[in-house]
Amino acid sequence: MASVNIKKRAGLSWPGFLTILIILSCACRSRTASTLIIPEEDTSFLQIPGVGWQTFYKTADQDSTLRDLPFRSGTAYFRWYWVSLEPEEGKYAFDMVDRLLARCRENNQALAFRIMCEDPWGEGLPQWLIKKGIRRTYTTCPQEGAHYAPDMSDTIFLYYHRKLIRA
Repeated sequence: MASVNIKKRAGLSWPGFLTILIILSCACRSRTASTLIIPEEDTSFLQIPGVGWQTFYKTADQDSTLRDLPFRSGTAYFRWYWVSLEPEEGKYAFDMVDRLLARCRENNQALAFRIMCEDPWGEGLPQWLIKKGIRRTYTTCPQEGAHYAPDMSDTIFLYYHRKLIRA
């Protein structure tokens, strides 16, 4: 009867009370055997995923400059103009990206990519987007080269750019 009163005062159910008893009994057990682990030094190259050399427009198996190095590239970097990924409004050419992702997985690489909105010729943005009336500028820049650039604060541009990112 006394244990029932303790249970009621503590607000514990029988399963909760038994769980606490089991935990306490396991924690109080003395350990008779211990294992000492001494790490061994490894002087070989440690490949950290996503860190280190990147291949550019190639996967590791296609980049001959990596053949004599003690490591492989952990990341493949690609970039495309928007028009390459969405040539028609709402029709995405992601099959190219899917094939590239599969190839990166085969090479144990991550895929890093950039979708470009500025270019020297004014052909990087899809024509369907330009026809919607987005604001663009042409800048002559001796340091970086002349280029067309959309006004990144234009509400039409922002709407479709967000839509592309979400897709």
